Amino acid sequence: MVLTGHSHAPFSAQVLRAGASGFLTKKITVEELDACLRRVYFGRRYICEEVAQELARYSFGAAKESPFESLSQREMQIMLMVVNCASAVEIAKSLSLSAKTVNSYRYRIFDKLDVNGDVALTHMAIDHGILPRQNSGNLPPLPSRRRGEPANVQKTMGPEAS
Repeated sequence: MVLTGHSHAPFSAQVLRAGASGFLTKKITVEELDACLRRVYFGRRYICEEVAQELARYSFGAAKESPFESLSQREMQIMLMVVNCASAVEIAKSLSLSAKTVNSYRYRIFDKLDVNGDVALTHMAIDHGILPRQNSGNLPPLPSRRRGEPANVQKTMGPEAS
């Protein structure tokens, strides 16, 4: 059974294909959690409404095809950790792997998705609905800038320049 904040079809479809009996998001009620546990206990599957709707949209072509479908389960797991700002060392500790192995997975992910780094991977995850588009409120919004336009760099003077 999986309880997660990710309800998007590429991720949920992979988890269900891998054999999960239940799939819930963190938005569920205690009653829905109870219903899921009972159903899974008796050998049935349970998918919360939010995920079921997303899977239906995805299955019938309403959602654009995701390049993330090409990732293995482990690659998907590492990709989610990377786009959530985990370092290779943190991922390695969490998954009982070496940092070198994690980096091998990262570069394989970059190659499969035709991106050149963590930032491009994060943008792709946002574009395909794996990460939320809205600002979390903790960070100021990024300034909008037209391509080719230089960024306004503000120089600060140290104490010796005052």
